[in-house]
Amino acid sequence: MNKPVCPNCSSEVEVTTRSAIVKQCAYCESALVVNEQAIRLLGDAALLTDTPSCLAVGWPATVKGKEVFVRGRIQYQYPAGVWDEWWVEYDDGETAWISQDEGRYMLEHRVTTEVDVKAVRDLKPGDTFRISGHTLWVQERNVALVAGYQGELPFAISPDEEMLYFDLTDNKFKATIEVFADDEINIFFGEHLSHHDLRGVDPDDIEQFGDRIKRIYHQPALNEPQVYRVADTVAARAINCPSCGGSVTINGAQAAMITCTFCGEYLDVTVSDTVRLLKQKLAKQQHFCIPTGSTCHFRGVDYTVLGRIQYVQYDEGTYYWTAVQMYNPERGYAFLEEENGHWLFFAPLTHTILIDPRYRTAKQGISYYGQSYVVFERGNCQVCYVEGELSWVARVGDTLEFLDAIRPPYMLSAEWSDTEMEWSLGNYVEPAEIQAAFGDQIHSMPRRTGIAPAQPFKRSRNQRWAMWAGLAFAALFFCLWAANFVWPGKTILPPTAIPASAYRSPEGFVTNEFEIPSGSHICKITTECNGLSNQWVAVGFAFVDDNDQVLLDTDAEVEYYSGTEGGESWSEGSKRDYKLVRLTGPKKYRLHVFGQSGSWSRAGGDRTDPEPPSNAATGKLAAQFNAGKTTPRHYSGKSITISLQRGVGIARYYFFAAIIALIYPVIELIRTISFSTQKWSDD
Repeated sequence: MNKPVCPNCSSEVEVTTRSAIVKQCAYCESALVVNEQAIRLLGDAALLTDTPSCLAVGWPATVKGKEVFVRGRIQYQYPAGVWDEWWVEYDDGETAWISQDEGRYMLEHRVTTEVDVKAVRDLKPGDTFRISGHTLWVQERNVALVAGYQGELPFAISPDEEMLYFDLTDNKFKATIEVFADDEINIFFGEHLSHHDLRGVDPDDIEQFGDRIKRIYHQPALNEPQVYRVADTVAARAINCPSCGGSVTINGAQAAMITCTFCGEYLDVTVSDTVRLLKQKLAKQQHFCIPTGSTCHFRGVDYTVLGRIQYVQYDEGTYYWTAVQMYNPERGYAFLEEENGHWLFFAPLTHTILIDPRYRTAKQGISYYGQSYVVFERGNCQVCYVEGELSWVARVGDTLEFLDAIRPPYMLSAEWSDTEMEWSLGNYVEPAEIQAAFGDQIHSMPRRTGIAPAQPFKRSRNQRWAMWAGLAFAALFFCLWAANFVWPGKTILPPTAIPASAYRSPEGFVTNEFEIPSGSHICKITTECNGLSNQWVAVGFAFVDDNDQVLLDTDAEVEYYSGTEGGESWSEGSKRDYKLVRLTGPKKYRLHVFGQSGSWSRAGGDRTDPEPPSNAATGKLAAQFNAGKTTPRHYSGKSITISLQRGVGIARYYFFAAIIALIYPVIELIRTISFSTQKWSDD
C-alpha cells in the first residue's frame, strides 16, 4: 500500500497518532490536513519563536514518572509575549497537553461539558464561573493569535487565527477556556508541573529508548530538546535594532521586549526572527544600583537580571518603586522590588487566592493557606520607565491596579487590569543580603528611609531574651500572687470568737497557747466582724511568751458604713482585716487582744461605745461566750473572730515583683505599637 505524500514537496507523510488531524511536513514544513482518504495542503506553517524548553516535537519526555512522546506544538502570541502548547501521547494512546509560559509548565486534559458561550465571553478577571461542579476564579482574559505550529495536532488550525482565552483557578483546580471565532469552545483542566515532575530526555541518552523512538525519529526538520540543569546559564542570542542597527543581546528564555542599549528604542521580540519597534516616547536613561545583565546567587539559586521596570503612584504625593526581573532556567522568573531603600523578593503563586481584591479595603483580612494577612493598601499606578528585557510587553503609561496585604515579613500582592489578574508572594529582604548576593556588581545601595509595609519589627538577641525573661518572671510572680488566695497557709490558731466585753476590758482577752516550729515564719492574723453596721472595731494584738513577756505587737481595724442618699444606696469599709507578722521558733506563744469599738450615725457622728465593767469575771464571761453559753448583749460593741495562719506569702510583694518584671516587655510593646503606627501613618 502506497504511503500518502505531501502535496507541496511530494515527500512521504507518516502520521504516527491516530487522532491527529493536522500534521506538519517534516521536509518542507507545510501544514497538512490529514484523514483516511487524502492529505490536503492547509498552508505554510509560520516560523516559531525558539523558546528554550525541555520538550521538543518528536522526542520523549517523562511527566510525573510516566513516559510520553511529544507529537506536536502550537505557539500562541498575545500582547505580553508568547506561550507554547505541547501535544503529548502516553504509551497507552491517551493524549494530553503541556502548556509552557515564562518557564512554567502545566499538564492539561481536555474535558467535555456544556457552557453558555455568551456567559463565557462576558467574563472578566476576578469573576467566578462554574465548570463541571467547580467554582473557579477568572485570572486572565485575553486574545491570542496562532503564531505557528509544528508536528501533529488533534484539530485543524490556521496561522493568525484569533482565539479568546480565559485562565481560571481555585486552590485545587486550574482551567483554561478557549473560544474561537465560530464559537467553538475548548475547556481544559490542568495542574502545575514542578521541575521535578517534568524531565526532557538528554539527546546523548536517546539510545536507551531503542525501537520505541524509531517511529518518530524520522523527522529531520525538528529541533532537539534543550535539557536544563540548575547550573546552566541562560542561552543568549543577538538581534539587530531596526532603528540604529546596533547588536542587542537577549538573555531571557521568553523575552517579549527589550530596550536597545545604543539608541534606547523599545523593541518587540515576541515573534521569532522579527524585531518590531514599539511606538512610545523614549525615556531618559536612569541609573539603578543593580545593573541589567548582572548575575547573583540569591537564596541558593543563580539568577540573571534581565530588566527592570519603574512604577509611579499619585496619591496625596508621588511615590516611585522599581521592580527588577530575574531569571533561572529551572525556577523561572522572579522579581526584586525596591522602594525607599526597602527590598522585597517576589515569586508568582502557582495557586491563586480565592478573593476578589477589587472590593477589598485597608485593614480587611485575607487568609492564605491558614495564615492571616491584613490589607495594607489598594490603589493604582502606571509604568514610567522600562529598561532591559522583560517577559511581557510593557509600555510607558500602562496603568494597573494593585492590592498589598501584609503579614511581616511577607506580603501578598495582587495586580490586575482589564485582561489579567495575578497574585504573587513577597518576602522582605535586608539590604545586606542584596549586597551579599550581587557583590561588587552592585552600585551604591539606596539609603533606607521610613518603614516598609512588610518590614518586620526587629529585636536583637539580647532584647528578645530580656523580653521573654521578663514575661516568664511576671507569669511566675503572678502565679505566686494568686496562690496566696488559693493556699492561705497552715492554721495554728483556729477561728476564735471574742466578745466585745472581753477585748474592751482593761485586762483584754488572752488566747490559747500555740506553737511556732523552728525557723522564721510569716504569719497572717485575720480579724473579722460580720455584725458591723455603721460601726467600727479597733483592736491591738500582743504576742507574749510563757513569761508574759511581749515579743511582738500589731493592730487591726474593721469598719463598715452604709446608707441611702438621693434615692441610691451606698456602702464603704470592710468587715475583715488582716496583718502580716514574722514569728520565730521553736517557741510557744499566746495572743493578748484588747481594743475599742464605736458606731456612727448621720445625726450623731462618730461615737465610742461605753466601757464594759471591769472585773475579774471578764475572762470567765469570754470563755462562756466561746462555749455558746452566753451572749454579749449585756455589753456595748460587736464581737470579733480572729484566726492565725503561718507559712503564708506576702501577696503584694509578688504582685509588685510581677509589675517590675513587666516593665521591659511593656517597653517592647510600646516600641512595637509605635513601629506599627508609623508604618500605617506612612501609607
